[in-house]
Amino acid sequence: MQRERVVLKPILSMRPTVYIPIIWGVLGIAIIFLVFLLHGIRNRGSIVEITVSPPKASIFVDNEFFGTDADKSFLPSGSYTLEVQKTGYVPHIENLKTSNRIFGTLFFPSRKRISVELQLKDENIVLGSAINDFSWSSDINENVVFGSKLPLTETVSEVLMIGNTDLALRLLTKAIPFLPGEKNHYDFLTALDRLEEYDPAVFADALSIFASMHPYLAHSEGRISAEVLQRMEIGLTTGSNEESVRTTHNYLTQMAERQQESGDPLVIAGIEFSSLRGGLSYMFGENGIIYPQPYDLPDFFIMQDEISIAQYEQFFSSPFASGYPEDIRASYASFDELDASVDEEDAMRFVSLAGARAFADYINELLSETTYGNDWIARLPYAHEWEYATQINNSHGAISTKTEALNSESIGLRDLTGGVWEWMEQPYNPLYGFVNDKDLVSVDLQEVRGGATHSEEETFSPQIRGMQEVDWKTEFLGFRLVLVPKQEE
Repeated sequence: MQRERVVLKPILSMRPTVYIPIIWGVLGIAIIFLVFLLHGIRNRGSIVEITVSPPKASIFVDNEFFGTDADKSFLPSGSYTLEVQKTGYVPHIENLKTSNRIFGTLFFPSRKRISVELQLKDENIVLGSAINDFSWSSDINENVVFGSKLPLTETVSEVLMIGNTDLALRLLTKAIPFLPGEKNHYDFLTALDRLEEYDPAVFADALSIFASMHPYLAHSEGRISAEVLQRMEIGLTTGSNEESVRTTHNYLTQMAERQQESGDPLVIAGIEFSSLRGGLSYMFGENGIIYPQPYDLPDFFIMQDEISIAQYEQFFSSPFASGYPEDIRASYASFDELDASVDEEDAMRFVSLAGARAFADYINELLSETTYGNDWIARLPYAHEWEYATQINNSHGAISTKTEALNSESIGLRDLTGGVWEWMEQPYNPLYGFVNDKDLVSVDLQEVRGGATHSEEETFSPQIRGMQEVDWKTEFLGFRLVLVPKQEE
């Protein structure tokens, strides 16, 4: 085999010993540029990772939505304003500056890690949002719970992250009335587990609180699963103890005596009010047994009938009504939806809470023209006033049938149960005697009482507590007013 010698020719008068090293040098520089510099030149900036406690916050960069926590996104080199928002928490704002480094970013990208711990701003908003979602949550086997399977568990976990065990306890306590059958029980049990994992001592406090609510839970027997009651270490027995029954009997006897002591009715603008003698007022559970905490009521008046169509029309057509915003006055517009056969003396319907309060303002304007205006004020009744009136009107206690409800008027009060549901002047409170009205979480639900002619028979009881969105208007929802001493307000 013969070997041939290869001789490279000069290029541009440069010998191979000169231009070959130059070529390798250029290739090396190109490789370094492509691998270590080009990516950084084209993508100057940083990958930003933001961790927020509690999680599920919304992140904005220069007022543009950036994502949620735990997201990783690239931000070009520069200075920005970072804002982290979460409902019920104080917004977090800080300046953010991303890197200008260009070398090696293909393999070692610039990263900016930010940790944010939000401060609680309004615990009622946090509680209200969680309770609202929990109260409407579906069975755990259904993947439809307002975008979250376990709203109660998630919120309990969030508030524990910021060390607020008191808020977690309150949240669990307020969730108990919203345990209808087997639905959302899994969420409640899982939230209890989170609390026990965080702090067994606080969990023991929770069990103590639940035990103090035993009377309420007894009234709810059959609606709260045995598994939940066992986890709460509470065992319930059917029926009520002898002392509670005796207390109930004695109280109803007092109501019968106060029925005889009621004064003469009062008439304002053609509307008749019955006079009621005040005293201690107890709330009843749905099984007819008294809750332990009484209210001390002064003497007061209550409308004998629900506000009629004619009475509301008189208000609406008066100059006084013209001073209200159109959305309040529009509560009357639904008259067009009423059947033509409806009598003007029938109960007014399609009234929002704002519309009912506007009518109370109208009555107070009329009261100011009389001697009663100096001492009395009209408003919607609180539930304990409304229930007290039913106890005096029907001193035998709970009404069990629709016919009995519609015909009970021993002191002139008609349709306290039946007719239409009636607005109350307070948020929905399923825990009378255990949670004060002022401690309630606002979930945009107002209490309504009395049932309506379309309702199931079991709702025709003074003890049944309904709830309604505050801006809702239906053909089954009306109201009546009370007159109470001004000094009591």
